[in-house]
Amino acid sequence: MAVESLGMKKNDESIKEKDNSLLEFQETLKEAVNILNYPPQVFEFLKKPMRFLEVSIPVQMDNGQTRIFQGYRAQHNDAPGPTKGGIRFHPDVTPEEVKALAGWMSLKCGITDLPYGGAKGGIVCDPRQMSSNELERLSRGYVRAVSQMVGQQRISRRPICIPTRKLWHGCSMNTIILENSIPLVLSQANQLL
Repeated sequence: MAVESLGMKKNDESIKEKDNSLLEFQETLKEAVNILNYPPQVFEFLKKPMRFLEVSIPVQMDNGQTRIFQGYRAQHNDAPGPTKGGIRFHPDVTPEEVKALAGWMSLKCGITDLPYGGAKGGIVCDPRQMSSNELERLSRGYVRAVSQMVGQQRISRRPICIPTRKLWHGCSMNTIILENSIPLVLSQANQLL
């Protein structure tokens, strides 16, 4: 069986823009901390996620080859409650972008007084070039890879929407972590907050 690493050709400008997303989040956060007269330690604590995980996900493709995909999961802050945030399937996903999006989710939840912390996941792939079965195997592999970080008490119970609108993430999580407990996935994707 052949093993192929996912070597996506990325647009250098796109990567540079995504890599700046964490810096942009941090600049906005620092400005807000200053306006609110919070001590500098607040910025130091919130400028990076509490947890960040990078994983390699082997997936058997429909042609029999195994490809290795990179995945990320950031949990920015779980002080308000379980973390909330989806998974981005895109060829240009970077660790910095995932960290920034988790931070923005923390701020959005705080501003709207939702009892959640911010999180985000990302998988470097081009879902438009993958079959439904390949996406399912990738989604399940991602959940297995991040299952120690993402669990019943650590995330909010919200459906996961991926390009095909099937909720394999929840099915896998239910199998791995939530056996004999409340299911992670709600029946309809439109039941999101």
